[in-house]
Amino acid sequence: MNPWVSRALAALFSVALAALTGELAVRWLHPTPRVQVVRGGDVPSPDRTALSLVGGEPAWSLPGSEARRDPGCGPEARQVLLVGSSIFWGTGYGPDEVVSGRLQEALDPTHQAWCVRNHAQPGYTGNQKVATGLAAIEALHPEVVLWEVWANDVGDYALLGPDAYEVGKLVHDEAGYPVWLPLPAAIHRPLFRHSALYSFATLTLAPEDREAYTRSWRWMVDDGLPAALAATRAGGGRMVLVFAPFLDRPFAQSATEHRDKLRGYVWTRAWAEEAGVPVLDLAEAWTDEDPEVLRHDPCCHYAPAGHDLLARTLLPWIRPPAAPEPDEDAAP
Repeated sequence: MNPWVSRALAALFSVALAALTGELAVRWLHPTPRVQVVRGGDVPSPDRTALSLVGGEPAWSLPGSEARRDPGCGPEARQVLLVGSSIFWGTGYGPDEVVSGRLQEALDPTHQAWCVRNHAQPGYTGNQKVATGLAAIEALHPEVVLWEVWANDVGDYALLGPDAYEVGKLVHDEAGYPVWLPLPAAIHRPLFRHSALYSFATLTLAPEDREAYTRSWRWMVDDGLPAALAATRAGGGRMVLVFAPFLDRPFAQSATEHRDKLRGYVWTRAWAEEAGVPVLDLAEAWTDEDPEVLRHDPCCHYAPAGHDLLARTLLPWIRPPAAPEPDEDAAP
């Protein structure tokens, strides 16, 4: 055999062997990708969940969601809707242990006069909140909508094959596929869907979209939140924005960052003031609290003590304290 042919075949074999080894390694080791990935599947399992499109956005429901969304309320109960991410959903705890369960117990243990429905979901970004929140508002006509605002609202998912990828921060094509090599879509997209090695490399190496933060937050304050507010008011309800803080720093520091540093929070607060929407900044409300006592992890999730305090903090925004009875003996 010609030595050049032999060398070419050897090189091809080496490349094929390396690709096969890499493919098997990624499938076996499941390395954590650079972005959030929600694996879809018709049969829910610990690493798979049924995905659907709500308002054009990928949506899902983790085990335990149904008990949060429908706690078994009477037909005439006044509806309270929670819209958010894993913070409101209550990662790590059951329906009765998280903020919605605590609010339900405080408002109405009988579930006949008040109904607290938690439509938050782990992994949701601003797009999912708007799409699923609008659907819930239009179906339930809640009296109060408690809308969580969180740093991850800048994200955006794309349904690529059976799975949802949070690709909003990456450069991607019109279908949502992150791009890094100059390959035609007819090759790039099937490789991304079917090769674990190629999709992991793409998610790792695709450049960041430097305009994503501004574009996503401006969409939230210019389109998403106004649409949710209009739907809420059309049903006779009112909305409260709840700014969530990081839990790895003192709340006083977070409160300053929310007002002066985090552009998304600054823009959202400005919109809320103009639209007449009240804002509850948890960092401002909790400046005297110790985050370590309240947190489940240093990111943003609460332990039961944190959910208890969150429920007590939210309660007056749902049912304001009754005005004191007039003193009949007081002078006119």
